Amino acid sequence: MKPSDTTRVPDGSSRHEHFVQFYETDEFLLDSVSGFIGAGLGAGAACIVIATKAHREGLEERLQATGLDLATASTRGTYLALDAGETLAMFMVEGLPEPERFAEVVGSLIQRAVKGRRRVRIFGEMVAQLWTEGNQVAAIRLEALWNELHHTTHSFSLFCAYPIQGFAGEGYGEQFTEICQQHSHVIPDESYTLLASPDERLRAITLLQQKATTLEAEIAERQAAEERLRISENRYRRLFEASTDGILLVEPRSGLITDANPSFTCWALLLNRSWIGNSGRWDCCQTSQPSTRFYDRCSRIGCCAMRCESSPSQAAIPATSSG
Repeated sequence: MKPSDTTRVPDGSSRHEHFVQFYETDEFLLDSVSGFIGAGLGAGAACIVIATKAHREGLEERLQATGLDLATASTRGTYLALDAGETLAMFMVEGLPEPERFAEVVGSLIQRAVKGRRRVRIFGEMVAQLWTEGNQVAAIRLEALWNELHHTTHSFSLFCAYPIQGFAGEGYGEQFTEICQQHSHVIPDESYTLLASPDERLRAITLLQQKATTLEAEIAERQAAEERLRISENRYRRLFEASTDGILLVEPRSGLITDANPSFTCWALLLNRSWIGNSGRWDCCQTSQPSTRFYDRCSRIGCCAMRCESSPSQAAIPATSSG
């Protein structure tokens, strides 16, 4: 099943073309790139591939299967293949692409390829590598530098590609939009582009809209729940801090003290901290009731006995004044 005309990889005839293809599988990506590069080589254009080793090998296997002689093309300078990581290292400075170095490195590649005023096609995977490494800022900046290069060097048609899985999560919405805005043409992944009929594409769009609406509703509900939890925690914290009862929070299994309110802290000072061991553990954590020694000392300063109220995460031990 072939992509529709509106979602097909551009034919490279435009003088200043910069498009992006999103994809789910490497097979789909390599099919698209081989069509783009193969058509260029067949038409006498110079083609530059800056990609990962796996994608370069997969692409060359497909191109050779169509009868293209890549060895001869390389000798003539019409086919240049470079490693994305190694090329990035030539112009990255402190995690960002340095504009002058980028223009020098990539610009020189284009100048090598345009001998005889040939058209130039480029498949570039450096932006995708930066994105996959978590350096989204650098990826977006590099997209912008490619656009700037259009104004300072020979015209070329640029094919970028990103795995769609790299944009999973609501936090990437603005960055995804910015990536799309850097391109003259945006091609969806194969779950949409391989749909043949208009009816299938309309159903796919409708389903995506329904999913987007559902996701927005879920996000709104989660945000509301988080706000309710925040209000509840603030209310608890105010009560905890203001209470005249001494409250100590203890991990039931380990006996580690996790929190104590000001009232308990005052009583602890009066007790000379004798209830805390060298490791900061509650001295009666292995029993359900505080030790007799601690009970006696609390009574002498006006506190009643404390009890452990075990929960899955903590024990709250309140102390109330006898007065």
